[in-house]
Amino acid sequence: ELFVVPAAGGKPRQLTDGKHNISGLSAPRARINSDPRAGPDAFAFTIKDATNGGDVWTMTAGDSAPKEVTHVFDYLTRDFRLGRQEAITWKGADGVTIEGLVTYPVDYQAGQRYPLAVMTHGGPQEADKYGIGSMAYETQVLAGKGYVSLQPNYRGSTGYGDVFLRDMIGHYFQNAHLDVMAGVDELIRRGIADPDRMVKMGWSAGGHMTNKIITFTDRFKAASTGAGVAQWMSMYAQSDVRFPRTPWFGGTPWQKNAPIDAYWNNSPLKDVANVKTPTIFFVGEKDPRVPMQQSIEMYRALKSNGVPTHLYVAPREPHGWGELRHQLYKLNAEIEWFEKYATKRPFTWETAPGEDKKDIKATTEQQ
Repeated sequence: ELFVVPAAGGKPRQLTDGKHNISGLSAPRARINSDPRAGPDAFAFTIKDATNGGDVWTMTAGDSAPKEVTHVFDYLTRDFRLGRQEAITWKGADGVTIEGLVTYPVDYQAGQRYPLAVMTHGGPQEADKYGIGSMAYETQVLAGKGYVSLQPNYRGSTGYGDVFLRDMIGHYFQNAHLDVMAGVDELIRRGIADPDRMVKMGWSAGGHMTNKIITFTDRFKAASTGAGVAQWMSMYAQSDVRFPRTPWFGGTPWQKNAPIDAYWNNSPLKDVANVKTPTIFFVGEKDPRVPMQQSIEMYRALKSNGVPTHLYVAPREPHGWGELRHQLYKLNAEIEWFEKYATKRPFTWETAPGEDKKDIKATTEQQ
């Protein structure tokens, strides 16, 4: 939300209030250069929610409500039926309150249980917020397929204080994966999720979490990992980012008396023999953050152990995929996998405009 704080001190005043996510804030020009010709002293920002991908709004400190400037995403509610979204809380294994987002299926009926898609965000110094979804977290697409989605802000997420954020230091998977599973149990307890039709998914740190959870439990019928870690020591050397991983594990893997046990004990590969969940892996060929080798390690381990699996490598793509054809392919392959193993329903691939349905797989794989 937006707040205004008196420069001389005093209680902040809240300017906005809603089930939304405000981002992209631009300060008024008059504040920056004191130019009297700069126009009204207004902030500009985007607002995202379960029905809007982020139209632009403006607001001054004296306004009672923000004013919408663009209407780029108006077509979503006009052309599509969307699931409602709300925040819920539950208790972690140690009693700490955890918050997360639930996106309900289209035409949700209380008392009926639905397939559950558990999505864990990246970062992990990040948090899931109200929104329409994305290539990596297709909440509304799955809502249209009859899934309920849970996006837990597990220990290590931002927005819940320093102690909550720093819980991963010294042991990446101490409470984080337990927080996720406690959220799953909460939706089952509420009679919303079907415990026999659950899938797990995530990208980047969300992929790390998915890799961990499939070694921790076999409660999920299917899983999808995007750019996830397999082994933290090799990851430390391969990735373009190392600074957060040193405090997580207590040093580098190369120093004298290196904390090798911490690196290895928090690596999904350590317990990969436990995996029974059919799992697919997605990664960009040019990913510098969580390089392709990490996905290959997990894929080869599952393949060797006889677990249904597949590895998809997107040509040219970095950590976040940019080519629309690759994004569409990922969504199709992922949902098809979930439908095959969790709901046992047939799935027809969506096609790009002007594309023949029978050619979509072959055309994309050749690229």
